[in-house]
Amino acid sequence: MNAQSCFRLHATFSELEYNGSVVELTPMECALLMALLDAPERNLTYAELAAVLWGTGVSNAAGRIYVHTTNLRSKLQACTGFSRLIRARHGRLRFDPRPLGECAILAVRP
Repeated sequence: MNAQSCFRLHATFSELEYNGSVVELTPMECALLMALLDAPERNLTYAELAAVLWGTGVSNAAGRIYVHTTNLRSKLQACTGFSRLIRARHGRLRFDPRPLGECAILAVRP
């Protein structure tokens, strides 16, 4: 893989690739990561993420998002070696690409 696309999310297959290393994501982890990638450097509330992931009227959305985020962080760290790609602050989440340096991020949609 070239340096121009060293971080690639394959949404069709729920796979994340980083410099040749591939990790499988659950469909929900993939949707969560896609939502965060679609809002670069923006802090998304749990309500905003819940609306993207499930629509409205979901019970315990914050708890569900917490579980999926924890699992996704573990997989991101296993694949990339970086533990802080998803940042949380005051009940909001964002994807922080800074640890990836000059690595381009590519999301391949279905």
